[in-house]
Amino acid sequence: MKEGIIMRVKGILKAAAGLLAGAMLLGSCTGVNKQNPVPVGELLSSQAQGSSGQESKAAALSSGTNSAPVDLSDIEAVTKAYVAPLGDYCLCYPWASASEIQVNHLISICGDNNLLNRPADVNLNTPDPSAAEVEAALQRHFDVSADYLRTSWMYNKKAQTYHLYTHKQELPFRAISATQKGSRIEIEVGLTVPDPGKVEDKEATLLAGYAAVNYRPYGKDRLIFPSGTLTVELTGDNTVKYVSYKCSETFLKETEKLERYKKYAEAFEYDLGRSTWNDAAKLEPDALVVYYIYLCGTGEVDMPKNTPIEEYFGNPYMPAKELEAAVMKHLDVTPEQIRKSQYYDKKRNAYWTGGIGTTADTEIVSAKQEGNRLTLTMKDSITSSEAILRWNCQAVLEVDGDNYRYISYVKEETTKE
Repeated sequence: MKEGIIMRVKGILKAAAGLLAGAMLLGSCTGVNKQNPVPVGELLSSQAQGSSGQESKAAALSSGTNSAPVDLSDIEAVTKAYVAPLGDYCLCYPWASASEIQVNHLISICGDNNLLNRPADVNLNTPDPSAAEVEAALQRHFDVSADYLRTSWMYNKKAQTYHLYTHKQELPFRAISATQKGSRIEIEVGLTVPDPGKVEDKEATLLAGYAAVNYRPYGKDRLIFPSGTLTVELTGDNTVKYVSYKCSETFLKETEKLERYKKYAEAFEYDLGRSTWNDAAKLEPDALVVYYIYLCGTGEVDMPKNTPIEEYFGNPYMPAKELEAAVMKHLDVTPEQIRKSQYYDKKRNAYWTGGIGTTADTEIVSAKQEGNRLTLTMKDSITSSEAILRWNCQAVLEVDGDNYRYISYVKEETTKE
């Protein structure tokens, strides 16, 4: 393997904020309505066996946080007990203390790991748990204040509750090694990627080039790239407290390379990428509302916090002026077009939504920039319990510094495996 090899990475480095967008509104935007909602059970089963993922995550957390320490020479056990509970969002950026973890990620940890020990066959959101329950569960493992947790948009101030969400994760982060120093355990964490010499799709590439010296073998056909050091502390009753996570400098540099184009490409994992279009004015109005939710997930705009809560799904109403301005910044559309969405409430002059639906995984194959025009070629896929859907696609943007607008999108024929 030569230094600087460019390789394909499937599902690698989902931005923490982007991941939250996938978790924050569980449901399907297409065809969702208050009179005929999709049953929660169907939604979970459609998310690539999300229910089974929930059970395994809950088991992983309980085995590591409420029981005796695991054998640190057993790397899989260390991964399951200490690394997996954080998901793949909290390990994409450094934090010197738990209070530096993005607040929505903390609340998501509570839902993903079922910290409230709700029965596996019961919807975590029925009813919404009290603020005291959620805060106590998280404070058992993270030194954070209730005031900080309540800055999350998932917190309902009026009801004094949280609305929890769960989402399936590929969990590419794994433990590489672990050492104990007193009551603290330092865990070297790595990101697993396909071995380019053993994957079938050898011609597919991603923009990021990694030095081969940074890789180590992992399993039969994967490599692991050291990403940082996770520190946890065992209290007197062997409860795990998450102390800090320090990213390696090399990892941070590589993530910056991916971030350059990823923020453009990931928008098509949602409804903007459902079909070919060469004029944004022809996009479905519902897709434009979902795009705003995606922007909230990236951190470009903030999800409304002090707005009324929609009665059925429990999500905040989104003021029309804010949503429309954010969408029109990147797409040549009008308020009138967006307001044709089924999610527009004319009386409130605001939008509601039941969720973002199933999202795709995006692999950037190549990028070509001529002047201000950027062309991204991508390979997308959706993995479910029944099949894997794959398709090639291409997006064209106008980029001017930090500003950008989507011009067109071409989606080729989908194959089913």
